[in-house]
Amino acid sequence: MKAAERFLVASRAHDVEAAAAELAPDVVMRNPASEEPVHGRDAVAAASKPPA
Repeated sequence: MKAAERFLVASRAHDVEAAAAELAPDVVMRNPASEEPVHGRDAVAAASKPPA
């Protein structure tokens, strides 16, 4: 299974940590609701976690 497939499987299972592990360390996430992109695997994982 390729990284993209593992990412999708983890995302669909709501496993943020496993999904983030498949991202490049220098990933950039753009969110249409925000003007500022999120930089880096850890920051993207933190921004992707559901509210507690």
